[in-house]
Amino acid sequence: MSTKQQDILNTQLNAGEANNSNSLSKNFNRHQIGNGPFWALGTEEDGYHIVIGTHRVTEEPIHKEETEDYLEKNLWRVIIQLIAIMVESTYISEAGNIPETNK
Repeated sequence: MSTKQQDILNTQLNAGEANNSNSLSKNFNRHQIGNGPFWALGTEEDGYHIVIGTHRVTEEPIHKEETEDYLEKNLWRVIIQLIAIMVESTYISEAGNIPETNK
């Protein structure tokens, strides 16, 4: 590889690293809520969302200290949301296997 090619490659790599650091400027914190499968994900400035796996359970961000209390008070809402997520995920994954019907 010539010196000129190496310089171009280094410039591209440095630009890529700068883009990555800009897009990930916020450091998200993650902590487990109780002993269950739920986690609080967010920042002190923006608030936290309750998540399970890759699915967000809360719509609005809440304070880190309120996450455990939220789960206790809204357990049935969370359960219904999780069922809806499971049904939707199953439907989407099986959507490619549904034969078309001609009416």
